[in-house]
Amino acid sequence: MQEGKSQALTVADVARIYKLSIWTVYRRVEDGTLKPFRIGRALRFDAEDVAATFLRVRKAVEE
Repeated sequence: MQEGKSQALTVADVARIYKLSIWTVYRRVEDGTLKPFRIGRALRFDAEDVAATFLRVRKAVEE
């Protein structure tokens, strides 16, 4: 991976890494929690953005 570039994750990657169902990932896209980008018809997620989102959500739940 090049320096300064984040990895693009698939829906299945996000589900596996964060131990979610694929449908939960799609629901988080629908409700605006996760912001994907498209490559053709496929959804992809910036790995750093996903990590930051889940960190923000985790902090909010702990408060």
